[in-house]
Amino acid sequence: MLARLGAGFTIACQGFPTTGRTIYQGHLFGNGVLLSDSPMRNHPLTPMTNPGLVRVLGRQTKLKVWLVPAPAVMAGASAIRAACTKLAGEARRIAVVDALSDANLFGIGHSCRDLSLVTGG
Repeated sequence: MLARLGAGFTIACQGFPTTGRTIYQGHLFGNGVLLSDSPMRNHPLTPMTNPGLVRVLGRQTKLKVWLVPAPAVMAGASAIRAACTKLAGEARRIAVVDALSDANLFGIGHSCRDLSLVTGG
């Protein structure tokens, strides 16, 4: 999709804190439990044996994937935008973004409002 849109960078944020799904240090949690330690580990269609989203996504694409960590997210939209700009400048094409609260999602959304493509929960 990035190529089709002529975009050079996007984020992936599968966190949805209202439902208990959070991302910390690039690891996906469900209600405070790593997904790899939850019943999702044995899901018949999409088993979650590795909670490290940077690694998981990195194996699914040839694009370079990295992390926008919680400290940048907690610092707000301008810090998230700066982290994304830095990653894009390092030829990283996809950033997994930590998300621990709904407020984080608002900051992430605000910081990425100019991106052509974003993915999330």
